[in-house]
Amino acid sequence: MLDEEFFHSQLGACVIYLSSQGEDVSLNNIRDLWENTSSLSVLESEFLLSELAALEIKTTDIGKDNVFTFKN
Repeated sequence: MLDEEFFHSQLGACVIYLSSQGEDVSLNNIRDLWENTSSLSVLESEFLLSELAALEIKTTDIGKDNVFTFKN
């Protein structure tokens, strides 16, 4: 089901993958993963990318790279 839970589970998977590869957890890197993964259907990929675009609009701050930072 394409809903908020699906989006968050896929987002979490991207965070884990990018972190394990030593990559920045950025919106651009997440977008690249979702555009280039064969494990997602076209419908799933389009849904995730549209949700990511909405998130990006909410987090846009001039001069920032939109890198997620996790704190304890």
